[in-house]
Amino acid sequence: MFLTWPILTPIRRCGEHSLQIFCLGTFLLLTAEIIVAYLTTLSFHRSLSALPGSP
Repeated sequence: MFLTWPILTPIRRCGEHSLQIFCLGTFLLLTAEIIVAYLTTLSFHRSLSALPGSP
């Protein structure tokens, strides 16, 4: 089979960990989205609670 040729070893190695990298990237993206949504909501609530006390 052509995938066992020594010249194709670098190409084969590029795909060895692609699933793990994809899963890690997806996890980090979702974590960042949750943090940003939480901080945005928190700052929005702070600005709303500051409105009644402003002159």
